[in-house]
Amino acid sequence: MPYRDFDAARRAYAGPDREPIEFTYGGERFTCLPDPTLGDCFDIHDAPELDPNDFDPNRPEDLLGVRSLAKFIEKMLPYEDRPRFQKAHYSIPSSQAIVIYECAGYIVEEYTNRPTEPSGTSSPSPASAGRISSE
Repeated sequence: MPYRDFDAARRAYAGPDREPIEFTYGGERFTCLPDPTLGDCFDIHDAPELDPNDFDPNRPEDLLGVRSLAKFIEKMLPYEDRPRFQKAHYSIPSSQAIVIYECAGYIVEEYTNRPTEPSGTSSPSPASAGRISSE
């Protein structure tokens, strides 16, 4: 059905409430917002590519990629948790900066693997191993 009121369309397309995405980073526990915004999806798509097997925290383009992913993750958090996330960066050595790649990958994977509405015909998939990104 075509909509003239796009807020009504958004409500019509809204799926059921989902389980929160949680992760540990820099010794702190965080819970993500229920859904990324469309702009956040564009931002993560446009982020520089990172190769975890060839990562060098001293290479400017790799550091830019890490920073882009950190900003994405930060925007997935409630406003009140963002300063705590920023502070957590200071507990991670630069030689381990690629952990942000793992953390962002986990969050994106969790968002994209979630159905927007309950499946009626498919069988349940096995639950993840509860992988939580950590330092």
